[in-house]
Amino acid sequence: MEDPQHQKEIKLIFSQIIEGLRTKKYSDEDFATKAMKPFLNRQNDRIICKVLKRKNEKQCIVMSEIYLQKKSDNVNKFLKNRYKIVGSYEYEIIQ
Repeated sequence: MEDPQHQKEIKLIFSQIIEGLRTKKYSDEDFATKAMKPFLNRQNDRIICKVLKRKNEKQCIVMSEIYLQKKSDNVNKFLKNRYKIVGSYEYEIIQ
């Protein structure tokens, strides 16, 4: 993610999330996870995320794992397993 193009796309996704806009670049996935897809339909990279909602505070998006250059159209067993691990992990938010 050191590439300036990736950084620009991630910032765009963040601004869309903050504004409450729906975008295909940030979508629901299996096991209560989300995926950020900076270059949808090109490199097909994705960041697997879990959203934590806290009482009376803003939600936290934990960007857990990056998956570079997904090759197939379908979600393969390896990626599905990664979604399952990220979705089942208990995260602690320290302030």
